[in-house]
Amino acid sequence: MSMDRTRRSFRTGSSNNPVLIILGVVGAITVIACLGCGGCMLGVLGLGAFSDGSGLFFMEEMEVEVQRQLKDHPDVKRELGEIESVSANIFDSVEADDEFKSDDFWSFDVKGSKASGEIIVEAPGLTNESSFTQRILRTSNGEFDLGPTPDDYVPLSEAPDEEDLEPSSSLESEEPANVSGVIDGNN
Repeated sequence: MSMDRTRRSFRTGSSNNPVLIILGVVGAITVIACLGCGGCMLGVLGLGAFSDGSGLFFMEEMEVEVQRQLKDHPDVKRELGEIESVSANIFDSVEADDEFKSDDFWSFDVKGSKASGEIIVEAPGLTNESSFTQRILRTSNGEFDLGPTPDDYVPLSEAPDEEDLEPSSSLESEEPANVSGVIDGNN
C-alpha cells in the first residue's frame, strides 16, 4: 500500500510542473514583448521616424528654435516670464496632430520664471527651416495665438554667433503685430 501512495503523490506533484512551466513561458514572453515595444518606440524616435533623419538631435534643434523665437515675445514674457527650459513632448504632439487634423504640429513644454505652459508650433514639411506657420501658447490663463515666425527672423543655422545679436532683435519685429491683437489683456 505504501507504494500506491508514493505513485499518487508523484503524479499529483508532476501535474503542477507543466502549469508552472507554461505560466513561466507566458510571463517571459510578456516581459520580452513589453521591453520590445518600449525599445521599438525609442528606436523609432532615435532613428528619425519623427525627424529629418538626424534622430533626436532634430528635436533638440526645434527646442532651441522655439526658445530663440519666443524668448522676447510679449505674450510669452507676460504669461511665463523668462523662459528657463523648453522640451519637446512627443505624446502631446500626437494629440495636437489629432486636434488640428494635421501631422505638422509639435508640442513643447515650456517652463518660465513665473509659470509653465505649452507651446504648439506648426512646422510644415518637417524641415530644419525653423519657420513656423503657427505658434500657440497655452497656459492656465488661456490660449494665445503668437502668429507665424516673422519674415525677418534668422534661423540658428544661418545666424551669426549669439554674442553678435542684439537681445531685442526678435521683439522689435513681433511687437507691432501683437499689440493690436491684445487690447484689453483679458484673452
